[in-house]
Amino acid sequence: MVVTAACGPSSRNGVGGDTDGGTNIFGDGGACATSVETAHKSPLDLYIMLDQSSSMSDSVSGGTKWTAVTSAINQFMMQPGLDGISVGLQFFGVPTSGPTCSVLTCTIDTDCGPSACGPCSFGFCTGALASGGDSCTAADYAHPAVEIAALPGVASPIMSSIGGHSPSTSTPTSAALQGAVDHAKAWATAHAGDTAVAVLATDGDPTECDTDITHIEAIATAGFTGGTRELFGLFGGVD
Repeated sequence: MVVTAACGPSSRNGVGGDTDGGTNIFGDGGACATSVETAHKSPLDLYIMLDQSSSMSDSVSGGTKWTAVTSAINQFMMQPGLDGISVGLQFFGVPTSGPTCSVLTCTIDTDCGPSACGPCSFGFCTGALASGGDSCTAADYAHPAVEIAALPGVASPIMSSIGGHSPSTSTPTSAALQGAVDHAKAWATAHAGDTAVAVLATDGDPTECDTDITHIEAIATAGFTGGTRELFGLFGGVD
């Protein structure tokens, strides 16, 4: 609560403009006008984009980069007094949203399964060979592993999701950051009055998709000027 008061000059104060020649320099005070405004806490919505690249298994004091950052996330969520804070989570990299190609060798096209995994050429499913690697599509990262929801209730699903992942991928930072910004923007639009923040937790340089740092900086800048806030957790090291 903020209280503002504005008071006029003394009615008996010669210094304050009294014309009767009075000598009471303190006076009895003029009338005061006051206003009262109540401050309101804005809900905070965090969308965490968590690096699960192989270098997150590198050793640091007390464990690995992965255990250090995931423990920090868990400890944050378990703090008391986090009313009004919501958290969501996604990992990067994630597989492409295209068809899963489980067959690599073939005799004819139909051996490859889905048409996108073929055709069969020289004994190999050419589409399957091309489908390896992590997704470079922002929409795959704009879709959360755990949707943004209020603490403390969402803490358990997030910790469970983290427990089902481990460092294993490369680092498609450009697509992951764009997806995080896109989801935070969409969330903010749907939740007027909330402050949406995209949190990128990563340990090193991008290794796939668009690896140009200036382009990645541009994604962050566009997100910030577009009304989304980004926080970057950098832990050092590269894949």
